[in-house]
Amino acid sequence: VKVMVCVCVLGNAWLWDWVLNKTCFGILVLVDNVIADVVFTDISADDQQNGFLPGKAVPSKKSNLGQASELAQKWAELAKDPVRLVNSIKRQGTVLPHLKQCEVFIKVHDLNGSTVLPGLQDAHLHIAILGERAERINLSHCHSISEIQQVLCDALRSLKQGMWCIGYDWDHEKLEERRPPTRSELDAVSIDHPIFIFRVCVHVGVGNTQALKTCNVPTERPVSLLPHLPAGLCPPSEDAAQYLVGYDEVTGSATGILRESMCYNVEEVLRKNATFEQRFTRIQRGIHACLRVGLTAVQPNDARAWDVYTELHKKGNLPIRVHLTVPYAELGTEYAPEHPYCSLDDMFRCQRVKIFADGSLGANTAALSLPYRCKHNTRGILNHSQQSLEEMMSTASREGFQLEVHAIGDAAAYCVVRAFGACGLGREHRSILTHCQVLREDVLDVMAREQVVANIQPSFVVTDAAWIKKRLPDSLLTHAYVWKTLLSRGIPCSGGSDAPIETMNPFRGMYDAIYRDVPHDSEAEVFKPEERLSFTQALHLYTRGAAYAGRCETTRGWLAPGYVADLTIVREDIVNYPHLMRDILPEQVWVGGIRRSEVVELLVAIKKNGEFVVVEFGQLMWMLLAKILAMDSVKAYNALFNAARDILDIWEREAATKFRSKLKLTTQTFKGSIVSQGYFILVLLSAVPGIVYAASSMVYDQHYSIASVIITSSLIVGASIFNLWFVRREAWMRECELSQCLKQILHRYSSLEESWSLPSSHYTDVDEFHPSASCPYIRCIRDGTIVGLPSTLLVRNDFVLMASGDRTPADVRCDRLQFVLSIIKEVTPNDLTRPRKTLHFR
Repeated sequence: VKVMVCVCVLGNAWLWDWVLNKTCFGILVLVDNVIADVVFTDISADDQQNGFLPGKAVPSKKSNLGQASELAQKWAELAKDPVRLVNSIKRQGTVLPHLKQCEVFIKVHDLNGSTVLPGLQDAHLHIAILGERAERINLSHCHSISEIQQVLCDALRSLKQGMWCIGYDWDHEKLEERRPPTRSELDAVSIDHPIFIFRVCVHVGVGNTQALKTCNVPTERPVSLLPHLPAGLCPPSEDAAQYLVGYDEVTGSATGILRESMCYNVEEVLRKNATFEQRFTRIQRGIHACLRVGLTAVQPNDARAWDVYTELHKKGNLPIRVHLTVPYAELGTEYAPEHPYCSLDDMFRCQRVKIFADGSLGANTAALSLPYRCKHNTRGILNHSQQSLEEMMSTASREGFQLEVHAIGDAAAYCVVRAFGACGLGREHRSILTHCQVLREDVLDVMAREQVVANIQPSFVVTDAAWIKKRLPDSLLTHAYVWKTLLSRGIPCSGGSDAPIETMNPFRGMYDAIYRDVPHDSEAEVFKPEERLSFTQALHLYTRGAAYAGRCETTRGWLAPGYVADLTIVREDIVNYPHLMRDILPEQVWVGGIRRSEVVELLVAIKKNGEFVVVEFGQLMWMLLAKILAMDSVKAYNALFNAARDILDIWEREAATKFRSKLKLTTQTFKGSIVSQGYFILVLLSAVPGIVYAASSMVYDQHYSIASVIITSSLIVGASIFNLWFVRREAWMRECELSQCLKQILHRYSSLEESWSLPSSHYTDVDEFHPSASCPYIRCIRDGTIVGLPSTLLVRNDFVLMASGDRTPADVRCDRLQFVLSIIKEVTPNDLTRPRKTLHFR
């Protein structure tokens, strides 16, 4: 079979080296989907003193692009012979296709001093919920229950009768009332719509009467709640069942509060009513959000998602690697594979089962060995009895699945590690304890002995530090959030975000692991400063640690020959200045040897009157793209086209206005500055007698003539300055009006819910476009198929978009697009839509 093999060489790069635990200047060679070679270049101390450092432009004398080109030619020759190629990559287990005949494509990339890290991974998050958030109401900014009610009322205006209204991210700790909302307060918003609002932890929520009835929750306290629970929900006791639903202690009426499994049941009801297309769109939206922040692999816990991820992978629409973890309840159903699954290209795996042992600290439902300090006689919830927990683990293990168990409280963690031992799950099974927020010495001993993986979320320290001492007894604080202790005890650790509970940005996760929520130069109190991690330890969590948790540590997490070509590239020198990670995004993201995301400049050509008109959108359009990327491809590109057309019309009108103003025919300018114009004329008229007097005085008295000239000149200059200021003010106001018009257009086509302002002078990352086969009139030409042209080209009969990632000047980009337009007529529609078609422009 004759195929194309791509040899990509990344030169002038600072590469992370796990041996030295620092970045070294060098060259990275990628062949197809693996790293083939890593070559380091010696840098002297004098060079570093002269500013030759990561994040700085590489001096021409130190550039290694010449050596990179030589390496590219060398590996291109090796790639023509698959046997020699595999033997040349000095690592056992390297998997490359055995090809009879190859065509080799070469591309050398100049990173110009950027830092290359092993691809960052998130070991625990919820992509489906992340995608759902775009369709729900954000309540995180609300500071009172009345604010929550007002936000929900505003949202209901756009919903049809009887539709669900879902809110998220309220926190009673931030509300004036210092308590959750109630059912009656949500009934005051609407009795026709089911309303349910999730607390920030997602383990607790509040619903109105309509929502409780829809979910079959009794609105009056029954004698026993067990018969009313959803099928498959078996709490260990009646007391545990009663705690799942909130009832007023005096009246016995439901308060609207649902906890843990009953809260998850609301999500289950919502997902049952969702179509496959809706679930597909939400997950795709979440995946693109992960790609934008620099993740190359994710390990999501998503319910009713197996069929969606399977379809995404089948269509080639997974830009990052996915290790799906399914809920235990879905084993044996259509939403889980019969046996652990791994695709041939290793882009999609489903080999893990999730069990919830307890709740959350914020909701007082995490199972503790001692009562909560803020709620006496309450120790949280154990979702399963010990026997039930062991039976579930045994069932999943017999089917070959890896186990991941949610355990936040120390009592839950103890029950889980006990169950691991009872089921014979040792280090070879690589069982995972997720969250590990409150532990004990005996739990740490078992985790170290059996090598139980600690799946931690460093950003939890940020959220919980404000109130953790109010909730936990002093004796339990000793082993709370002890990330460094876990690593020092030799316990395998992986890093995750639990997004959308915390941000899925891995750089912020590493920042929180290092600084624990306090800016690097602050003297503020840090919760357990002795548990701060170094940069190397933080990076380990999101690379090698996450790879170990996903059972792929032999192929991911290193920049070394034989490992997959998954890279996260940043411009900043975050190794020596880790505080920069607080608010950064990646420069490029590579997965499987393909550049998936980069800094992008956009040019759009709209056909008007039979000719293409070029408009540069640059820093503006990324905000629109960031909102529509996860939409259906046809709708997304139609929205982009319509927005571009409208903005072009406005810009043309603005250009015409500026032209008329140059001719002094603009009525707006004339009316707006009539005061200054009149003042200027009056000053000139009043200056005439002074000029006459000054001229006559020159004959008789030199002193008075100089004074009169100075006074008259000052009046004229003052009037001119005032007039100039007023006209410039009018121009600035017109610019503001233009910005408002652009905002309205972007809101119209991207359905933005939050308010934002236009960027000033910075860039951000936008995913490369990868249209699906359902979009036949658009063809995405990836980087490498057109030498010397930008990475992405979208072509439609009346619309051409060009995305350039090389930060070239605007005039150069415009010339490139004009060049593309000049040859578009020579390319047939079939050429543009044919899969993997390489277009050679001359």
